[in-house]
Amino acid sequence: MSHRSISPATIFIVALASAAILPHAVLAAPDHLVISEVQISAGAGHTTDDFIEVYNPTTSAIDLKGLRLVKRSANNTSDTTIKSWVSSTVVPASGYYLWANTDYTTITVKPNVTTSQAIANNNAIALRRGPADTGTIIDSLAWGTANNGLGEGSSYPKNPPVGQTLAREHDVDNIPQDADNNIEDFALAQPTPQSTPTTTQVPTPVPTAAVVQSADNRRSLNLEDISKSNAGELVATTGLVTKVTKTTFTIQSNGVNLRIAMRDRGLDWPTLVVGAEVEVTGLVAISRGEAELRPRTPADIVLRASTSQPETIVLVREKTKRGAGYLILALLVLVLGGTYLWQRYKLPQPTEFIRRLMKR
Repeated sequence: MSHRSISPATIFIVALASAAILPHAVLAAPDHLVISEVQISAGAGHTTDDFIEVYNPTTSAIDLKGLRLVKRSANNTSDTTIKSWVSSTVVPASGYYLWANTDYTTITVKPNVTTSQAIANNNAIALRRGPADTGTIIDSLAWGTANNGLGEGSSYPKNPPVGQTLAREHDVDNIPQDADNNIEDFALAQPTPQSTPTTTQVPTPVPTAAVVQSADNRRSLNLEDISKSNAGELVATTGLVTKVTKTTFTIQSNGVNLRIAMRDRGLDWPTLVVGAEVEVTGLVAISRGEAELRPRTPADIVLRASTSQPETIVLVREKTKRGAGYLILALLVLVLGGTYLWQRYKLPQPTEFIRRLMKR
């Protein structure tokens, strides 16, 4: 039998099958403002044609009052303020806020605000809540050789060249990526600055299925009775904590789970552990087709008991077909690997091999 290797077409088919079998990770939309695009120059004579685009990926309006946009040069560890907001400036849900340098007069869209500050190679920028240098960082980006403590994770290793920007990556569902790592979250792109008109007052949410109630008129509901039909309603409920992440946790009662989203990262939210019993007050909202509860302040989360016996809760596990996918992939690798070894060592065909064994 002549020696044959596995063809590139076979390898491609295996790779394609693997991609189809293994589910892609679904990103959760960031629950805070993000820096979405940055330009630092438009070439000779236009080195201050700078802009910074901020995006609100949430389903609620966000007020910029109390925030500031800051920058640092390559090795400077002190902030320089580009813009601070001392009065109400509200970015609507899924809206863009655009800052540009005052000299950038040929920008294709009207900026929300301009100042004389400029950004350049090997800089870093951040959106802070509170004072310069010490305020809580909501989002940040560093590029080039910036080493000033302002970026997230690893800096994007290149300075954006003339005619290109650093733009935030999105997944297949167009959800902005926020892995808290600049080298993963950004890529070079063509400039597409965007801005959205702002307001000076946070609008009252308009519920789709219920009237928003005041804090004095909140409804107390069993966790299992909260559903999408309660959207926009202020409710209080109690459950056991079954899962904790940086900005969310999940509570459970009678086998039903409800996600609690602490959307304002600038607040000092309580630290919870799995097994704790908590009472949560918040507005019911819809996220990815499911109801979730959004507390407004840390006081909306009240710890009722520190721990619970493990047998009283069922830990939250993500629904996935990954186990079956890995099994099928392993079988494919086994079959192809066996075929390759059979051909590599010029073993007889399986039927011939069996026939020889039976003759012995």
